[in-house]
Amino acid sequence: MKKYRLIAAALMTAGMLTGCGSQKNVTAKTNGETSAAETEVSVDYGKSSLFSKDDIDQAAALLMKEFSGWEGCEMHKIRFTGDECNSADNIAWINQLKEGQNYTQCLILYTDFHSPKEAAGAWEADKEYLDYSWVFGRKDGGEWELLNWGY
Repeated sequence: MKKYRLIAAALMTAGMLTGCGSQKNVTAKTNGETSAAETEVSVDYGKSSLFSKDDIDQAAALLMKEFSGWEGCEMHKIRFTGDECNSADNIAWINQLKEGQNYTQCLILYTDFHSPKEAAGAWEADKEYLDYSWVFGRKDGGEWELLNWGY
């Protein structure tokens, strides 16, 4: 299992792993401080013949950067959905999300997280959200871009 450590401030990635097909432990920290509010999050890489752990780590880091701004939410798990996410239909869809782009790859991660104890924004109070999707696209040789998230 890969572990991310969340601390209430902005998230910075601590490092990357190599290879694919397992779970690992790694820590991503904010500003180097420790806090009682730290949460460890596992990343399940699944099995892939298309994407490396580094590919999944890069997408997970973007996800965690976005998620770190979701005040009161606690991330529990991140998992790779499998190579089938890179289908022609999904690639066509992500190219429609951002006109003028020519994404050649699609990667989707699922997360499980808990909402704040009090209702906030779009979240129901004190609820576990399962299989919440995060959609990424990239062009040949490029970096992942976070394009969409939700159910």
